This record gives sequence, structure tokens and C-alpha cells, in this order.
Amino acid sequence: RTIRLLRIITVFRWKRPLKAMHILIEVASKKQEELMVTFFGSMILILLIGSFMYVLEGDANPEMFPNIPNALWWCISCLSTVGYGDVVPITWMGKMLGSLASVLGVGLFAMPAGILGSGFLEVYAERKSRHSRSKWGPRESQQTAMEADANQNVDKDLGVQNDSSLHAASEITSEMDDYPSMANF
Repeated sequence: RTIRLLRIITVFRWKRPLKAMHILIEVASKKQEELMVTFFGSMILILLIGSFMYVLEGDANPEMFPNIPNALWWCISCLSTVGYGDVVPITWMGKMLGSLASVLGVGLFAMPAGILGSGFLEVYAERKSRHSRSKWGPRESQQTAMEADANQNVDKDLGVQNDSSLHAASEITSEMDDYPSMANF
């Protein structure tokens, strides 16, 4: 039986899942600051809402909110939008705070998802640009100079005297005025 348990080691030979894990680790490391700010903000939100709920419901509902840790448990289940129903507020102010906590809970999970989503886009764009550049191709400074030379050559081929694309565009527009418009058909 122990030897069968060692089969799990074959998971480490999978290249595709490990590649995905490397991408996830790269995204998490690039967005570490933003994720930490979100995490600490959510901790502060849990402490504030839980403590405030204890103040609002502690006297009116001592069975469900006997202390701050129980109020924090309620806050975590409410912010995560699980809402087990084991602890519920009974005062109208407590219900209003519970409603606010539920709405804030949706945003609490949407923020890290958005941060990670933008991180995946950045990593994808970075990998795509890294992949598209050839190993022996020109450097960026050489490439911009080459692009400028190519643009001048195109202007010469088109018969533009002064490198002004606005001048070329006005010539093309004036030539297009000679053609009948689609409204005449």
C-alpha cells in the first residue's frame, strides 16, 4: 500500500500543470503588493464590522452575539456571502449593517479577482512580446531607427516631398472627391 501511495510523485512529471503553476506564481509575485493591501483592507473591514455588530447587537441579542469573536465569525460568514444562518441580527440597525456587509463581501472577492486578472494579462502580454522578438533581432533603439528609415522610404515611394503624412492624407482625400459617392447609387 505504501508503494501505491508513492504514485502521487508522478504528478511532478506533468509539464503542463507545472507550467500553469509557474504562471500563477509569477502573477502572484508581480501583484504581491496589491494583494497584500486588499488582504489587510479586508482584515480591517472584518474587525470594524464585527466590532460594530457586537456594539449594536450585544445587548439586544446576547445569545447570538455574546462577544466580539462570535461577531467576527458572523462577519466572516456574511462577507463571504455564505451566511450559514446560525447567527443573525434582530435589530433593524444590525440588519442594515448585515446588508451592507453582504454587499461589501461581493466587492471583497471581486477586488483580488480583478487584480489577478490584470496580472494574468500583463504576464501574457510580456510573454507574447518576449516570444515574438527573435533572439538575434535588432535592439529596440535600432528598431525605432529602422522604422523611421522605413517610413521615409515609403514616403519617397509615394511621392511625398516633406515627410508629412497630413499632406499625403489631404492628397488622397482630394482624389477621393472625384469619385461618385454611394448615395448616388
